[in-house]
Amino acid sequence: MRQKILRSLALTALVSVVLATLLIAFVYYEDYDRRMENDLAQSLHFLAAGAEAGGVDFLASVKGQTDRITLISSDGAVLFDSRADPGTMGNHGDRPEFIAALSLGQGEATRVSGTLLQKTYYQALRLGDGSVLRLGTETDTVINALIGLLPTMAVAGALAFFLAAWLSRYLARRIVAPFNRIDLDHPEDSPVYDELSPLLTRIVEQKKTIDLQMEDLERRKREFAALTDNMSEGLLILDPATRVLSFNRAALSLLSADPPPEGATVFSLNRSEVFRAAVEDALSGRHSQRVLALPRRSCQVFASPVFERGALFGVTVLLLDVTEREEREALRREFTANVSHELKTPLTSISGAAELLKNNMVAEQDIPHFAETIYNEAARLISLITDIIDLSRLDEGKTPEEMAPTDLYQVAEGVYRRLKPIAEERGLAFSLAGSSAVILGSPVLLEELVANLCDNAIKYNRPGGSIRLSVEGMPDHRVCLTVADTGIGIPPEARDRVFERFYRVDKSRSKDEGGTGLGLSIVKHVAERTGGAITLTSALGEGTAVRILWDAAR
Repeated sequence: MRQKILRSLALTALVSVVLATLLIAFVYYEDYDRRMENDLAQSLHFLAAGAEAGGVDFLASVKGQTDRITLISSDGAVLFDSRADPGTMGNHGDRPEFIAALSLGQGEATRVSGTLLQKTYYQALRLGDGSVLRLGTETDTVINALIGLLPTMAVAGALAFFLAAWLSRYLARRIVAPFNRIDLDHPEDSPVYDELSPLLTRIVEQKKTIDLQMEDLERRKREFAALTDNMSEGLLILDPATRVLSFNRAALSLLSADPPPEGATVFSLNRSEVFRAAVEDALSGRHSQRVLALPRRSCQVFASPVFERGALFGVTVLLLDVTEREEREALRREFTANVSHELKTPLTSISGAAELLKNNMVAEQDIPHFAETIYNEAARLISLITDIIDLSRLDEGKTPEEMAPTDLYQVAEGVYRRLKPIAEERGLAFSLAGSSAVILGSPVLLEELVANLCDNAIKYNRPGGSIRLSVEGMPDHRVCLTVADTGIGIPPEARDRVFERFYRVDKSRSKDEGGTGLGLSIVKHVAERTGGAITLTSALGEGTAVRILWDAAR
């Protein structure tokens, strides 16, 4: 504002000086012109009186003492000229001043030079003998006069400009000072020009309105931030140039990215082709849904365009963690493939044996063998289906009964009594140790867990080996179940996979023993369902120990 006032005052002063100079020049020139015409008229009348008395001789006597004198006869021939030879001059009968003097007694005319810098005034007077006496004088035109005044005008203008600039700066400072002293927090209390009072009142009202709007915007911003920051889904809001306008913590966590700097594009968070394609689809006006594979998780990306009045206003990107879903889908496909394979094997054996019996292709003494094969494979098939059903129920969170305080030692004792004869038939020493320990769980599920662990310890043991089953109360109010054997052991590379479905360390031995490959998977699910934590230690040729810890029931 101060600069504008300064420039305006300085320009006004400069224009005023220029206009004043021009006006003075024009007024002076008009006055000079008028006085020159009067002087020329007086001189002409003086010369006319002398010419009447002395003729051409008088005119010749004053030659060089005055302006140009010309005597013209009534027919336009030049009789005398003070600056040229009359014999060389043409007829002047067409000159306006001559024509006017002949008809009116006197006449005048002004002629400007081709350069517009000089002009000549002519005045003519008719004499008594009918001839015309003409007097002419040369002077500068107004243009030439102004050109002559230019140096003076330039000096005056420069002085006026610098004086105006200094004065303008001083005045601008004085004018702007009250504005600079306005307290924007309390403008109504600021001493300022009376003319600004309505403006200050409006500023106060606008400030109150803005304060209310800012409070409302801040409240909405806090609410939006609280909602988005507590979302488990990632949210990104982009402008049409893919710059990140807003984001929440979940988005950064899912993409494993740092907060983007101001004005950064969304591709600084993730540069994969899948993510880029989803955003570009939304920018082209289409909704996009893609699965983004990240190093440790899978995210489903929903990118949607935002329109305002038919034009693209921005893009919203929603990120969902679908790692568990993808893993479950992969497990389901693997489980389906494994189930199909595991069911096909016994069914093929049963079908083959039955076909041979049906077609009387089996010797009579071999019929019991084929019948036993059918029986064993059917029993294996039933066991497999039972384990699959149990796993499905555990996956769905369905248990045979509600969780309740259960004495784990009593459960282990029941399994011990049932399996001890089987172990002894194989020449294995089976022992039970411990005391009563109560945990929160399902007796049926816990019995299945203990039975599967003991059954594996029996199947994969060495002749003359041993199995130790124990239930102990720990000092930290936990209960520990241990099943240890002196069997074949588990290789290091297989220890992380033995709890997977259908995984077998020794596939040939598992089939001989009638294993389904689901026992330890059921153990893992039951332990997780009842809040237990499993640890496994093993050494090849020395044996395996499985320990499960639960919190004691209180």
